[in-house]
Amino acid sequence: MKVVRIVNLALLVLVVGLLFNLLFPLSTITGNIIYTLRPENYQCLFHTEGQLQKIPLERCCFEIQAQLRCEHHSAELWKCFTAIDSPHFYLINDQTYRYCQIEGYELG
Repeated sequence: MKVVRIVNLALLVLVVGLLFNLLFPLSTITGNIIYTLRPENYQCLFHTEGQLQKIPLERCCFEIQAQLRCEHHSAELWKCFTAIDSPHFYLINDQTYRYCQIEGYELG
């Protein structure tokens, strides 16, 4: 009888843990913690009309995935564009490029 109570208690703890994970996924929580604690300097800039506009990292990967191609622009910067001679393109650094790849985005 004591063994059944222990098994039931263990199952109850497991169910509560699974429900908590369903409502608050652990991967999202740990991913956000790692992102905010990492000291790396993420950079995502959009070039249009001769000006550079900063793009939030949360939106950057999605926007870059829509580009046709990404290639090295300088030592640490990548240029992502739909046409090689287009005046509209994104400039991202190596940290942003790696972050987007780790998140599962397919970059050209």
